[in-house]
Amino acid sequence: MDSWIIWASQLIITLLIGGVSYFIKRTLDEFKAGMKQQADRLEQLDTKHSRETAELRKELSELKADLPLVFVLREDHIRLMSRIEDKIDQILYKDKAKEE
Repeated sequence: MDSWIIWASQLIITLLIGGVSYFIKRTLDEFKAGMKQQADRLEQLDTKHSRETAELRKELSELKADLPLVFVLREDHIRLMSRIEDKIDQILYKDKAKEE
């Protein structure tokens, strides 16, 4: 009788250990699959961000190249307007000098 109880208890313990081991393995496999999905997603995002960063750098370099051609400095504008005003004044004073 005692051997039967020992055998049954060993069987129950073995089944419990097997069941717990199965659930632990399944949980670890799910965890690994989730980690792989996260790694793949991070890789995709990294690739996307690298591509976007390269595009932004290209646009910025184009902007830097076009900036001197498009943008007028305040000092340049003032100098240009002063020259135009001087020329207008010369024209006006020449016309007044001819009238007198």
